Amino acid sequence: MKIILASSSPRRKQLMNLLGLVFDIIPSDTEENFDCKNKSILVKKLSLIKAENVYNKTNGDRVVIGSDTIVSYKGKTLTKPKTDTESIITLKNLSGKSHYVYTGLTVIIYKDGKTKIYNKYSKCKVYFDKISDDEIINYVKSNDPKDKAGSYSIQGAGAKFIKKIYGDYYTVVGLPLNMLYNILKSEKII
Repeated sequence: MKIILASSSPRRKQLMNLLGLVFDIIPSDTEENFDCKNKSILVKKLSLIKAENVYNKTNGDRVVIGSDTIVSYKGKTLTKPKTDTESIITLKNLSGKSHYVYTGLTVIIYKDGKTKIYNKYSKCKVYFDKISDDEIINYVKSNDPKDKAGSYSIQGAGAKFIKKIYGDYYTVVGLPLNMLYNILKSEKII
């Protein structure tokens, strides 16, 4: 069965490789909209929109995997930074505090003329150490925060600031692997 990742994220590609899957990448070209206050509903909706977008462009027996991650601090969604200044402000806010990371996962399976949809989410609480202004500026200069929700990467240089997490590490990276594995296993795809 053809497996398709509806994302161009290099991190999600690496995580899919950990499962030993052969898959194609067809990025979704949908617009992201952050107008929902309930973060779990939001990431489920966004992952579903991405998966459906790619599902509707493809045919035959297939599995389409869509995912979306948001970082939430004090109820506010922290998107990918547009500027270094935005990264600095975000990291100053996260310094010495905790925040939540939500990742939505949608798996659309088409086989034997039937469509089945799994639409779930995972939530993780992340605690940052107190970080100095110099540490923040040097980190931002490394370009690691670019294209990362919340202006950091737990799997990259941003890991040094993270004191602890409660929840699934891979939720923070952007694809809850155990959840995905169990869905694919239950459908006898793995």
